[in-house]
Amino acid sequence: MSNKIPQSIDFKISNHEIKIKSILFSQENIDWDDEGLEQGVSFGKGYAIFDPIAEGEFFAKINIFFKSSYEKDKNALRAIVIPFEVFNPENIYLSSMETIQKVDIDLAKAEYSLYFEVCEPEDIDEVYYNITFVKEKTEAIYLIDDIFGAKKGDKLF
Repeated sequence: MSNKIPQSIDFKISNHEIKIKSILFSQENIDWDDEGLEQGVSFGKGYAIFDPIAEGEFFAKINIFFKSSYEKDKNALRAIVIPFEVFNPENIYLSSMETIQKVDIDLAKAEYSLYFEVCEPEDIDEVYYNITFVKEKTEAIYLIDDIFGAKKGDKLF
């Protein structure tokens, strides 16, 4: 399997959340729980909500990839992986409270590892995010120690 063409989205982030979903949902049936708030991620079948870490309402670039394997971004401040199931490849969306954007990369109906990174280059005070799909099964864990309290290898949920 080769790397597919990535998608980059200039995305308005609000309400301290970045959601990705492959199912229909309303705010009521997919939301943060106490454990998710503490860990920075809440997820279930076909959806995930990530804490963007940065405060306030802002625009940021979100890069979405489908790759044969994961390589950590050198600018990653936080890196986690969770299991993610794509139920309908034609209906994958990235959303926040005020924004919704169709994800248009070559995914099939399958189980994936979804890697989420919060990144900030040393020379620029501007955060960006990477979401990488790899067709493999995984446990939900932190991938690096970070300044927000995560410990590499700690399980999520």
